[in-house]
Amino acid sequence: RRVTVILNIIDEIPHFLCVFRDITEEKKLEQNLRKSQKRFSDVAEASGEYIWELDANGKYIFLTQPFEEMLGYTLDESLGRSPFSFMPKDEEIRVGEYFANEVAAKGTPFRGLVHRSITKEGDIIWQKVNGLPMFDNDENIVGYRGAALDITSEKKAREELEEAKLKAESASKAKTEFLANMSHEIRTPMNAIIGLGDLLEDMLHEDKQKDLIHKINSSSKMLLGVINDILDYSKIEAGKLELEHETFFLEELLEQLKVMFEQKASQKDLELYFHLREKVPSMLYGDQFRLTQVLTNLISNSIKFTDKGNISLKIELSEIIDYQKVRLNFSIKDTGIGVSQQQIDKLFKPFTQADSSTTRKYGGTGLGLVIVKNILNAMGSDIKVQSTEGVGTMFSFTIEFDMVACELEQQKEKNFLKKILIVDDQEISREVLKDMLFNFECLFDEASNGVEALERVIQADIENEPYDLLLLDWNMPLLNGVQTIQKLQELHKKGEVKAKIPTVFMISAYTKKDIDLDSVDIDCFISKPITPLNLLDAIADAKGGEKRKHKQKESAPDLSEFYILVVEDNEVNQEVVSMMLDRVGIGYEMANNGKEGVAKFLENEKDSKKKYDLILMDLQMPLMSGYEATQKIRQHGAKIPIIALSAAAMDEDKERAFAAGVDDHLGKPIDKNELYKVISRFSSKIIQSEHTQNIDTKVDKSPTLDTSYLNETFSSQELINSLLLKFKKQLTNGEFKDIVDVLKEQNAESKSKLHALKGVSGNMGASRLYDISSTLENKLKNKDNISQEEVELFKQIIEELLLKLSSYTSSGIIKKQKEYKKLTKEQLDVKLKEVEALLEKGFSIEEDTLGILVESLDGYVSDADIAKFKDFLDEFELEEALEMMQGWKHGS
Repeated sequence: RRVTVILNIIDEIPHFLCVFRDITEEKKLEQNLRKSQKRFSDVAEASGEYIWELDANGKYIFLTQPFEEMLGYTLDESLGRSPFSFMPKDEEIRVGEYFANEVAAKGTPFRGLVHRSITKEGDIIWQKVNGLPMFDNDENIVGYRGAALDITSEKKAREELEEAKLKAESASKAKTEFLANMSHEIRTPMNAIIGLGDLLEDMLHEDKQKDLIHKINSSSKMLLGVINDILDYSKIEAGKLELEHETFFLEELLEQLKVMFEQKASQKDLELYFHLREKVPSMLYGDQFRLTQVLTNLISNSIKFTDKGNISLKIELSEIIDYQKVRLNFSIKDTGIGVSQQQIDKLFKPFTQADSSTTRKYGGTGLGLVIVKNILNAMGSDIKVQSTEGVGTMFSFTIEFDMVACELEQQKEKNFLKKILIVDDQEISREVLKDMLFNFECLFDEASNGVEALERVIQADIENEPYDLLLLDWNMPLLNGVQTIQKLQELHKKGEVKAKIPTVFMISAYTKKDIDLDSVDIDCFISKPITPLNLLDAIADAKGGEKRKHKQKESAPDLSEFYILVVEDNEVNQEVVSMMLDRVGIGYEMANNGKEGVAKFLENEKDSKKKYDLILMDLQMPLMSGYEATQKIRQHGAKIPIIALSAAAMDEDKERAFAAGVDDHLGKPIDKNELYKVISRFSSKIIQSEHTQNIDTKVDKSPTLDTSYLNETFSSQELINSLLLKFKKQLTNGEFKDIVDVLKEQNAESKSKLHALKGVSGNMGASRLYDISSTLENKLKNKDNISQEEVELFKQIIEELLLKLSSYTSSGIIKKQKEYKKLTKEQLDVKLKEVEALLEKGFSIEEDTLGILVESLDGYVSDADIAKFKDFLDEFELEEALEMMQGWKHGS
């Protein structure tokens, strides 16, 4: 019946279409899509993010579970709401404007949008949101989707870090200000102590008094060194430690260390040795002050932690890098308490010593080794420590220096010393003395005590080969030095020693007054540590040789033409400065504070016939500071030189002073010689002459070409020849060929070229040209007119110098270049490859090789290219020289 009914219905329908479709694949795709969405949702949830979707009106249509955990609202409570409804009002406005203007209007994705939201419990959380718009087929936005992450903890951590950073910066600033204030407070009385002591030393004539005041000055400067250590540590922390470079003698550095430490070592009955090994160059170019600071810290430490035995400083050649650079190894070894490996790890931490007990027993700030390490790091080195508890410690480091070609003057006659006996119970002491005597080309024997020494003297007498010199330690077992000499004198009286008693040098770590030398005759007493200069002078004095030339103490210059204003509030400092100025004849007027200083200056400018040449300005004063006083003087358009005199030694203080308008800065304690130099440099009456005759008189006192200076400064005659030939070329065909015409213009180029010529002429010993270049340069700086007579004198001096250089060609001072045989093409190709290989490795080219190359390139390469190639080599621009050579090969 049912079938019949269906058929009847079908008959009633005019058309009936039945379609069957297989949807298996669609079902699979749908299942895969759900699985993919589930995986994505799981990953998002695992990362703490929630996934969201908005409709075109910006209402939530989809959210994942982490949303509930983050904001506390259920998904049912949240769907249909706008994300902005969960934000504080100000955040709703800010984010809403961004969303409308950047995302909705432009249809662009967004990343890293950070905003605040309010949880259901009223707490504020921070979210970071990434999202993008969704588009239909007509590119209309139909919604947005993305993900959000709770970053509240990160935000708090960042804020705490920023707060900690601000606190650290505030603490650092407070510490810096404290250091600056402490430095100022300490330096103010130190200025008086050192300044007056320095002046008093010049006034005293009795040796004992001069010795005492010299020691007071040395100790004062050591105290100043402690202050500088603290400031240095502050600079190190701020990354502002700077190095300076100058020429210095190693032997003179050792002399300074000897003065500083010989008495301290003697008080503890310690032997102090300075061992400057053979082949170590005597003259170096580097930061002498920082090197001295490092050695002072290390030696001071060794003496502090050593109760018996010895301390030795050894300086030896580590490597000759090239003919201009050398690497030296320094080691300071003691026989002190030593430290364990665990304690070594603490040595370079600030305000820390090996262990807490040493602070009480030995004292100290715990900054010394930290400063040492940082200074050495800045010099391209590091410090090594080797130590054994109860045995001793050795600190060592290696530094690279530029060499300066100048050796110490040795004895002109060495044959007065044929045989020397070294007597000392310490093996290291004997080794040091043997090494110092190496250059005397004499025989030397050694003995470890007085008894052994007498045996050797008797044996030498029997063999008719007596000793010329006896270097005798005082403190020895069996027989000390005095007893040994007494026995030797007895043997000579008895005729058991027939030869003349040798010259006797008594050597001791004790001072001369601590040893009873009245009972014996000695020729010289030398205190330890012995330096090469001590020994050299003593031998020369005793045996009639030529002593080395000591630097003469600079006599006070005549600066009586000056009239200056001193602005200083401290009465003692006023006295110190006034005595320094009186010493060189400078006239001055004193102002007690900045306000008075400004008033005196303005009054002087208006009415006085005798104008101030310069102002010395203290910076920290009552009523008006030096900074403000300088600014007020500058506001009146005054160009007078103002030199800051300040105990404020921090870099920030100097920068502030220069910003206020000072021309230079001198730190307290004031070095009188530096003060005179600065005054001379800035005051027009000394550095410029109003009449050509004054220039002429000054210049005539200087040599046209100081060959003595050249021989002392440069290592070889060949180098002198090369440099002078190059200088001559610069004056005739190079950068200075038109210097006279340029000078007539009196413009910026004139000043620049004069400055360059001054530097070159000074380095090359052309003293007259250097003097007049300096004078004329300063006239240009001060915008003073240079007369025609001065230009003519300048021209005349250059012509005289060129004649001098030309005349030396035949006399041998500037030798003509060697003649070299020209290579064949094949030989030249081989030579070019050799030179190219050397340049690639960074090696310079020997003179003969270069000569052969230059001769052989004639005809293949232009003269201009050859000259430029030689200039590159002279300036050690090896890469440029190599590039030029490779260009020749490609062009051949």
